[in-house]
Amino acid sequence: ELDGEEISSCDPVVGHLHRGMEKIGETIQYNQFVPYTDRFDYLAPLSNNIAYACAVEKLLGWELPPRGQALRVLALELSRFSSHILGVGVYGMDVGAMTVFLFCYEEREKIHNFYEQLTGARFTSSYTRIGGQTRDVRNEMLKEVLVFCDEAAKTLDETEALLLKNKIFIDRLQGVGVISREKALSWGITGANLRASGIKRDLRKLTPYLGYENYEFDVPVGEHGDCYDRFTVRIEEMRHTEAKEALATIKQLIDTFGFTSQQVFPWKPEEKKKVEAKYYDPESGASWTGRGKPPKWIEGKDRSQYEIKTTPVIDYSA
Repeated sequence: ELDGEEISSCDPVVGHLHRGMEKIGETIQYNQFVPYTDRFDYLAPLSNNIAYACAVEKLLGWELPPRGQALRVLALELSRFSSHILGVGVYGMDVGAMTVFLFCYEEREKIHNFYEQLTGARFTSSYTRIGGQTRDVRNEMLKEVLVFCDEAAKTLDETEALLLKNKIFIDRLQGVGVISREKALSWGITGANLRASGIKRDLRKLTPYLGYENYEFDVPVGEHGDCYDRFTVRIEEMRHTEAKEALATIKQLIDTFGFTSQQVFPWKPEEKKKVEAKYYDPESGASWTGRGKPPKWIEGKDRSQYEIKTTPVIDYSA
């Protein structure tokens, strides 16, 4: 219920979205549970795929090779940006700035294009398997991601210009919905909302996983724990550095492991297999490998007269 701009009362509803997942997980194999993790958080399904796979691998004592870890970091950071950019857009829409929402949603759709290239699905990705992923990444996609990073930086600049200099937007966020440090810890708040309350806690820094210790990025924190801080923390987390580069961690990852070095993301066309012919007909010039149904020129005949010890290598996969 509203009293002007003030919320006088509300009735929180936890919701009933996909209940009983933990119980379902007790009756199926580890990899069979991966599709359920898509539904944990519709804003970042890939993050949940990876978090679950990492948890099981930790129980098993497994560690992914550098290439596999880098693939997951790429997916995680794209997923983080997708979640934050939609959150920022909805912030604007909820206070009347529909244009900002459309700007942000367009960037999210570009990330879903990358999801489709990487996982085969735009939304419910089911990308991970215990010990790895379902597929590799194409070098062409990595080039497109670098272009996207530069474009996304412009979108973030435009979003800040439209909102953070708008008095109506600022008045509706500053001092509203304050969550103190003590309450944030008591309520078990995590992620950007916790950092907005002034607590510099980011597991990528405190307990690095998947090689995050090899990347340089900032952990922005708020001062007041209000709606304004929660907005600005998400904006800065999408940049990750004081240099104001969008998706800076992804840029570091591609520069270190990407298509320039071919060390972590090698993508080569599948080589055609060469099959040696075992039988040769001098009259027709035809040959046969000895596999499958025999051709008419040798069918029912003594194969020894056509068998040759030295033959040219013939490509039968063309």
